[in-house]
Amino acid sequence: MTFAARRLRIGFAAILLALVVLFGHAVYAATLGDARFLSGYMLLALVVFLALYGLRRRVPFLPLGSSARWLQAHILTGGLGVVVFAVHVDWTVPRGVFEIALAIAFLVVAGSGVIGLFLSRYLPARLSSRGEDLLFDRIPVIRREILERAEALVMEATTKAQTSTIADYYSDRLRAFFDRPCNFWSHIVESGRPRRRILAEMTDLDRYLDREERRVLGEIRGLVVAKDDTDYQHALQSVLRYWTFAHVPMTNALLLLLLVHVVAVHAFA
Repeated sequence: MTFAARRLRIGFAAILLALVVLFGHAVYAATLGDARFLSGYMLLALVVFLALYGLRRRVPFLPLGSSARWLQAHILTGGLGVVVFAVHVDWTVPRGVFEIALAIAFLVVAGSGVIGLFLSRYLPARLSSRGEDLLFDRIPVIRREILERAEALVMEATTKAQTSTIADYYSDRLRAFFDRPCNFWSHIVESGRPRRRILAEMTDLDRYLDREERRVLGEIRGLVVAKDDTDYQHALQSVLRYWTFAHVPMTNALLLLLLVHVVAVHAFA
């Protein structure tokens, strides 16, 4: 099944389940009275299932179904959870400090989930369109190799040409660039301005160099491009890697708040 077909199937299933929930909730409220207990326990069950996806990712070796199917179920359950939450609060703003905090926690979890879904669909295509696909843990090693090669070229130019033109430029403009990740937000918004600025500076410098220095500067220019591509990979992979640091802890906090809410409701009902 193609990705578009799977997405259509998930969307249709989400709409169908949402309609079933709305209809069932209305019938329960009309015949049995207060339906908030029903929607509340449904929401608790959905959040528990959503939290289990994080556990499934930590134990991929267990025969619990493919990660892709779990992700589809996670997306479907998350969308259904938003509907159940809206039904539970009767489509209004909750009252009380604790209830407002609980609602905010739920909205943060839901919002970060939507953002994560967008990032997981959008950023991998960008990563594959520019430079070599790099392992995230290998990026610091690659950055260090580029730095060492650049400094070796600077020493070579200084020794052979007996001038410090390239060395001075490297010290003033390129040392910090090669030494650490740069231009994080420029890479996120797909701006190549910092890269073009450095390359334009090197083009201006080229006119003041002799033949050997131009050769060295040309190799350094290639390293600038390679370093910028590495920073691009680092920036986008960092977003994919670390957005879960907001989503997963908030999911656990939401689950804890829901359990406290259930206990409090039954204690004071």
